[in-house]
Amino acid sequence: MVIDYIERRISERARTTWPVECRLGGITTTGVIRDVSADGAFVAFGPASPPPIHEPGLTGKGLEVGDQMVLRFRPGQQEPAVQAIASLRWAGYSADHHRFGYGFQFEPG
Repeated sequence: MVIDYIERRISERARTTWPVECRLGGITTTGVIRDVSADGAFVAFGPASPPPIHEPGLTGKGLEVGDQMVLRFRPGQQEPAVQAIASLRWAGYSADHHRFGYGFQFEPG
């Protein structure tokens, strides 16, 4: 079965290499924001700091599409840190980045 991917972004993405801290409940992990827009971000995690996705322990079932995490990152070395609530929209391989990662949508507020 072939599933067509539909591009739903309305904001342009900017490629970055910003470190990001991700929190879900009492678990914190780190990754790298590989691209960002006004609406969301693509986050890649290294093998030493995998995200709490599909692993039991938080709710017994792990993080699922629609679940929210707190992302904390600094858009530039001289910029103040930004903290945003973001919902997981997808997880998978990104051909744009040649790596596995997670697509988050920023929540208003």
